[in-house]
Amino acid sequence: MKKIILLTIIIFFMACSDQPTKSNYENTQTETPSTNPTTPENQKELKGIIYGTQTTYLLYDDGKELFKDSKSIKISDYELCNGNKIYTLNEYGEVTGTYLLQHTPEAIIRYNGKIYYSINIMTGNVKLSETYIDGVLDKTINTNITSFKISRDNKLFYYDYYKSPKDYSGLNDNVLFVWDNGLWQGSHSINGIDLIGFSNWINNAYSWIEYDGIWYSPNGYSFDGVDAHENINCLYENNSDTNAHKDIIVFCKNIEGHYYFYYIETSTGWLMRFNIDFDTKEQVKRLYVGDGSNLVALDNLKTLHPTYKNNELFYCKDNFIYCLNIESLEISIVAGFYGYVHLL
Repeated sequence: MKKIILLTIIIFFMACSDQPTKSNYENTQTETPSTNPTTPENQKELKGIIYGTQTTYLLYDDGKELFKDSKSIKISDYELCNGNKIYTLNEYGEVTGTYLLQHTPEAIIRYNGKIYYSINIMTGNVKLSETYIDGVLDKTINTNITSFKISRDNKLFYYDYYKSPKDYSGLNDNVLFVWDNGLWQGSHSINGIDLIGFSNWINNAYSWIEYDGIWYSPNGYSFDGVDAHENINCLYENNSDTNAHKDIIVFCKNIEGHYYFYYIETSTGWLMRFNIDFDTKEQVKRLYVGDGSNLVALDNLKTLHPTYKNNELFYCKDNFIYCLNIESLEISIVAGFYGYVHLL
């Protein structure tokens, strides 16, 4: 009789030991990655990931391949969340790990090695978000979080229901923009550095790009990491019509020893280029036709999602994702839905 009872206890504990705990979800493999990958000679290197509102594709040089017929959220370069699962990919787009979350996040990111995510809840008519760090509840925030971003100085920000950025730590209450390149901007400040004595035009610097250690905006400002400078040049002239000029500076290119900054006039659709040495600007290619109004500029500022690499400029317009080849100036359709391309 004692042997039967002892055997029963052993079987019970063996069964319990196979059940993963919620707190170590990242170590819980739920799907088996490919055990017979193709040889490196036949593999195509992953170029990027296309994040659509209802579809997720892997982008290669010769086209795209369906990854999930549903929306995914970028976590880091080779990590994404689809439903309540985290997928880790290798440089060829193969799944190397799949991990289960307790919830289906509205927003998610990897920050300082940990997974931060949020879920939306309602208390009466009040929109709230619960945020979790590695599966453990961290705090409740008085808004619905739509996305997370990490700044260049390693601060975590979130965008609220109204698409306004907030500091997750709550230490900075003056945040106007958090750019994809990591700069964050307050009223007359950049990365928390106060810029005293500047006109309000600096708050109309809707994007920045770095060249030789200096950051430049498409409305005539530069920032060296300590001080900003008002440069009275042909870009500064854009401030005379700030309603129409909410421009996005997207990349810098060396042409015959001279550096050109390329930016999109969001109100008109023109891709422009500015030469810092000659103080000239010129039209390059019209990406779409805009009427020059403030309304069009604001809408495109939020929805274009331009990104550039290796002479290719990707952007979204009218529920299509396009690619402009900077050398040939030919535009091709990448995908027929709203979304953006994350290049690797």
